[in-house]
Amino acid sequence: MQGHQNVLAPYGLRYLLCMNASLKYELEKLELIIANDLLATREKDVHIMKEQLDSLKNILQDETDRIKKKFVHEIYAFEDERHLERYIQLHQQELIRLMDQLAGIGNHKNVAYNQEYHELYRHACRAVEELLTFIERHFTKYFDQDTKAPESYITLAGSDIVKSFGELQDRLKNLNADIYLIDLVLYPMKKFIENIPLGEISYRKIIYVKEIQKDLHRIIASTKNDGTIDDDLRLEMLYLNYNTIKYFRYYTNYVVAQLENVDSSSGRIERLAYFLKMVNQTQVKPGVGYNRTVHTLKEQLAEWIAEEVFYLEKMHKLNEKNAVGTALADDFKLKTEMSVSQLAYLLRVFIETRIINTKNVSDLIRFFSRFFQTKRLESISYESFRVRYYNTEDGTKRSVRNMLLLMVDYINKN
Repeated sequence: MQGHQNVLAPYGLRYLLCMNASLKYELEKLELIIANDLLATREKDVHIMKEQLDSLKNILQDETDRIKKKFVHEIYAFEDERHLERYIQLHQQELIRLMDQLAGIGNHKNVAYNQEYHELYRHACRAVEELLTFIERHFTKYFDQDTKAPESYITLAGSDIVKSFGELQDRLKNLNADIYLIDLVLYPMKKFIENIPLGEISYRKIIYVKEIQKDLHRIIASTKNDGTIDDDLRLEMLYLNYNTIKYFRYYTNYVVAQLENVDSSSGRIERLAYFLKMVNQTQVKPGVGYNRTVHTLKEQLAEWIAEEVFYLEKMHKLNEKNAVGTALADDFKLKTEMSVSQLAYLLRVFIETRIINTKNVSDLIRFFSRFFQTKRLESISYESFRVRYYNTEDGTKRSVRNMLLLMVDYINKN
């Protein structure tokens, strides 16, 4: 083995060592092998001998086993959990740096050395990746998902994302999903693909994009071409906490569009209450989100809908208070000689012939049952009026027809 020179630990770890003398940088031997037996060998254009390879392979394996045990030991050695977190994350960052350094060696256009060199390179890659995977699996609590992922991870995930992006886009279009919604749900994948050459993609972004990719495949596989896929996509984006400004605007515009065909303020409040209930009852996948620094999409939408409900309720009360003719006695009733059945059927005729153009039938039934009084009943129940509105006997139809003919006759005579 070539003579090793001392390699200083990175600045962050040197700082940590100064803060706590009991800590030790554990990756020094791995760094030395990469620096002196891979990088230096390549620069000097010398070959690695078989005996040297066997010795270095043993060192790599011994160091890998030792470092794993050391990491586990530190769980019990640290009294301050914050120092343990920093210790684990700084080693995580250095392992990522070493992986990127090894990837650079593998991608070097002049790498054409003997078999022993390439075997040592493979063992070094395996050792560093094994340690990083060990931290990720056994120190999940301290693993920093917001740090840059190794370039090999990014490349591997990127090839899969690039492959499936066009396929997902085509299949969503074939299922008649809304074009703008397709662009929104695929945007994280598109952004990921654009950032692959830069290499600055965090673990969290990789995890999030893979979640979207997986769930879109699941939705497509379980959806029939019945026009319901947009609803499934909207629910899925809530579940995955897709809390971008663009998607928030899309969803709030979608809610507003659902209110356009509702005439009464009480009907709009009722519709908004339904959306609020749906949003509040939607589950959000723990630990997942497009932007972890802002409120979840669920929280943002629930707050926005609640504010809309509050505003409409306030305006509804204000309009009732200021409207002309609302200062009626509480017991005011419009008396009619018709029966409940005749009044209900007459209202139905007016609606179906569009003489009355209010589309919310429930509100009209509520209004008529509250403010009308028949020759036999001073108070009409909502349910009784509703039943007679939808179930009309032939005798009632004839009597209402005769009333309308009397009105026509009156008009003809006057």
